[in-house]
Amino acid sequence: MVYANQQTYYEAIAQSTQFGQSGPFIEFMLGEILETLLKHHGKHLLQDKLQDKLQDKKLAVLNCIKQNPRLTATKIGHLVGISERQVRYYLAALKKEDSIRRIGGNKAGYWEVLIKG
Repeated sequence: MVYANQQTYYEAIAQSTQFGQSGPFIEFMLGEILETLLKHHGKHLLQDKLQDKLQDKKLAVLNCIKQNPRLTATKIGHLVGISERQVRYYLAALKKEDSIRRIGGNKAGYWEVLIKG
């Protein structure tokens, strides 16, 4: 963080030396620490929001299957408001975590929900 703002860092040291006080240097360092924390925390907040949104869509797909196990990916997509490709992504994730499984073929088969609730 100091390297990225090296000129300001040296200016803060010079001001502190000139005034005989550590205030300018401490303010610089606290500002850099605060900015770094906000960037880091903000990044995690964004990642958390994205994860929450993905989880919500996956649960919406699962709820559609619970209501009607014979729905196609296309129909689920229309109900949830996502593309068929996204539905297939969530179906694969649900299968991988053993939440659902496919019984029968694509045309005459249906989804079996393996989790309770």
